Amino acid sequence: MSILFDFANGDDLAAKAQTSDQLILRVSTEEVSKGLIGDAVDRLSVLSDCKALTRKFKGKVWIYFDGYDNDRREIYQIPECVSFFRQVTDSWPYWYHFLEKQAEQMSLLHRLLCDVDVQVVSPHMVRCKFKDLGQLERVMYQLFGGLNHLYETHGFSEAEIFETTMDVQQSFEAFLS
Repeated sequence: MSILFDFANGDDLAAKAQTSDQLILRVSTEEVSKGLIGDAVDRLSVLSDCKALTRKFKGKVWIYFDGYDNDRREIYQIPECVSFFRQVTDSWPYWYHFLEKQAEQMSLLHRLLCDVDVQVVSPHMVRCKFKDLGQLERVMYQLFGGLNHLYETHGFSEAEIFETTMDVQQSFEAFLS
């Protein structure tokens, strides 16, 4: 049975992470509306600054924006959420290592980081198209650059880099299909 830890703040994060199998990065409406990226970056840095936690939480972090459940728009359609997340990613580009590799999370990641056109297919379904494939390419370079930096910092092997790259590619292809 997985133990999930919702890290909405950084209090005792390193200690609590030791007893968890998965983590949810919960971002509050206050953080988003005020553009307070520092706490989120600090929480995430606890993971990336520690080799043991970096290894432990590979593919085990989820993104959740708290307080937007009643908003009819998707998170990536809310400008404040998009801006907030892009600023966090500029400071902490390690999503390709830490993010859960399910297509839903990979899709959310790229839709938050890239401009998309949204087409409503039905009341409960939307279809997205990237507005600028060049932007998508730049975002992917940024995230792969973060992955390589993280692996170099912690002495991960070339085989581990290759494995993670293949995981990202499969997840990316899954959300595109």
